[in-house]
Amino acid sequence: MESFERQQEVLHSPFSCATHKATFINYLELIMLPDGTPEYAVPSHMMKLAAVYGKSMDDIYEEYVRDGMGLDCIDYLCEKTGCIAVWNDHIQGKPNAAQQRTIRQLVAEGLYQGLDCPSSELRISCDNPYLAPW
Repeated sequence: MESFERQQEVLHSPFSCATHKATFINYLELIMLPDGTPEYAVPSHMMKLAAVYGKSMDDIYEEYVRDGMGLDCIDYLCEKTGCIAVWNDHIQGKPNAAQQRTIRQLVAEGLYQGLDCPSSELRISCDNPYLAPW
């Protein structure tokens, strides 16, 4: 197990499957950009999505309430940014083709277990025995 300092260094660096696997066990929190690029969700999924969106949380909340989207705020920000939120066992958002390719890579690397997330209408099918047959 890597030191806390090393883990923080990795979390504030570009994502690498090899480095991630050498640093963390059973942990994955990413934001995946529309082009499929994974970035660590630091300091949180919400804050990272807000940074990608380019608005403060106060402005986002006001917009969210005004729009009356009926989504949770992560889904709202995923919709507005084209990003998806990724954990080691599920996603939020609707992955596009580039994001699906990256998810398949995370599956192949053993980092993503592919459990279902109700907010994602699109089901990703991969040739992996650990994924539910969507």
